[in-house]
Amino acid sequence: MEMRARECANMSEDLTGAITPYATALHDAFFHSHCSSCFCELPMQSPCVMSCVTCCSV
Repeated sequence: MEMRARECANMSEDLTGAITPYATALHDAFFHSHCSSCFCELPMQSPCVMSCVTCCSV
């Protein structure tokens, strides 16, 4: 089976979309205030807690 592109793309052209929401979420200042698994906001408590009860409870 033969495949053809819809449009011509240069070799150095980035074909992926922008990922600014992920880049913002992965910013170091964001880690202490949001869950490391689901990025929900954590209640104000010890800075050692990195996950929430909602998504990380077993």
